[in-house]
Amino acid sequence: MIDFLLTQLGAWHWSFLGLMLLFVEMIVPGAFLVWIGAAALITAGITYLLSLMFVGQMLVFALSCLVCIGIGTWVYRSMEISKEQANVNRKADQMVGFSFVLSDPIENGVGHMKVGDTRWRVQGPDLPAGQKVVVVDLQGNSLIVEKAQFTS
Repeated sequence: MIDFLLTQLGAWHWSFLGLMLLFVEMIVPGAFLVWIGAAALITAGITYLLSLMFVGQMLVFALSCLVCIGIGTWVYRSMEISKEQANVNRKADQMVGFSFVLSDPIENGVGHMKVGDTRWRVQGPDLPAGQKVVVVDLQGNSLIVEKAQFTS
């Protein structure tokens, strides 16, 4: 086995390993094996060009893994998707900026409004029931509202 590694390990073996890692990444996506697969393909190319022995191949593979993983980290951090705040399953966050009608008056700064089948606690200036309001912010479990401005 050691004899094989020292004398027979070549570019085709690295190419096979790289392609298999890329294939596994497609089947079970995790966004990590793609970079190690790319490093194996880089090692295959350098081994083919320079006819490296086992130790040289391992050094090239280790260095190309570090470089490829560093590039992958930079790519994923620079993507806009990772910087966005997700509002999935955060209904209150999704309501900011929308207009609703108060179901109960706001008295002493606190009232309620019905949105769909849910009753929400609201805070804002004293307003009568039936008044159209706009959700401007959140504070704990309360929606902060202001009187809607009508434009004709």
